[in-house]
Amino acid sequence: MIENFGRGFRFLSDDAAVALIRHTIQLNGKRIFFGDDIFAANRARTTRILERLLAEGVRMPRWFAQVRVETAQYRELLRLMKRANCAMVFVGLESVNEETLKLFKKHVTLEKNRAAIAAFNEAGIRVHGMFVLGSDADTSQTLTETLKFARDSRLTTVQFFALTALPGPPLTRRLAEEKRIFAWGDWQLFDAQHAVVCPARISPSELQAGIFRLSRQFYSASEALRYLIHGRWYDFAIRLRGSFLTRRIERDSASYTRALDKFDHVRAALTAELDKLAAKARTKLREFGVGFEDGRARAEAYFEDLLRQFDLTCDQLNLKLVPYGQALREMASKKLEKHLRALTTEPHKRTSSNLANAHDTLYP
Repeated sequence: MIENFGRGFRFLSDDAAVALIRHTIQLNGKRIFFGDDIFAANRARTTRILERLLAEGVRMPRWFAQVRVETAQYRELLRLMKRANCAMVFVGLESVNEETLKLFKKHVTLEKNRAAIAAFNEAGIRVHGMFVLGSDADTSQTLTETLKFARDSRLTTVQFFALTALPGPPLTRRLAEEKRIFAWGDWQLFDAQHAVVCPARISPSELQAGIFRLSRQFYSASEALRYLIHGRWYDFAIRLRGSFLTRRIERDSASYTRALDKFDHVRAALTAELDKLAAKARTKLREFGVGFEDGRARAEAYFEDLLRQFDLTCDQLNLKLVPYGQALREMASKKLEKHLRALTTEPHKRTSSNLANAHDTLYP
């Protein structure tokens, strides 16, 4: 999170890093996970430390680290990591949707991600892939393609995350301005396992259900059996473990999933109301002649009345009883007002379709 922490890196000295690794091994000798966000951010330093550990005869247990896709370009470093007993790397592959990768400003492509996974596997290092779903470019098809990519790319383990609006970045500020963060302040839900943002092209409940479905299918019993038949005991065991964890998380989230279903049901009702108001507005625009000054004034007064009608509909739906209903009301009202205002400031022929499609931005 560059906006929160800046672009600089803070490193331990080589001596301190080696001493800390030695101390950790002496504590229990168990596997080590390096918590650095980017383990090989400074390749020269990473190389020095690994070579020193090997030269000093430090018997490293199996260890894991988070790295960027670009790390796979440095084959010598991968071989050194393997010699030092690296078992698996955690890689933020982010998305299989090229449009999403551009939105996230990732300087990678789907093919580069494939090549990186292959390079790690070739070096004998397993790959844990992490995907973020729910960008404004993602659709239900993106979910299907993500699972296929994860299976076809020989990923050992995966995590499917929901786009989460953490405080700080510009994306969060934009989503907040658009009233698309409906669980703001309920921080226990901001763990990337719960859909807390309204995506542009799929509903929150579809995103939530999709994340669970992808995890169940990747860690399914049939997948575990397939690896067992081929004698791949580790992959067999990890899929059984993954299946157990996925079902436990899904079970623990059952009440939230039901809340999202209700949330989407009310969204559908509000969408129907937007359609009705759009039809009324199109009829009135012909009567008022929005292209003229007096016509715009009459249209604005009429649109104020439409907004009041919309508020009345929200009251009748009793959104106070709907989880995150107030956020939903604000989101819908903001979208409706935006499109109504557009109709009063632009020529009728260019904008008469704007309101007709207003609901698309509220409910895909």
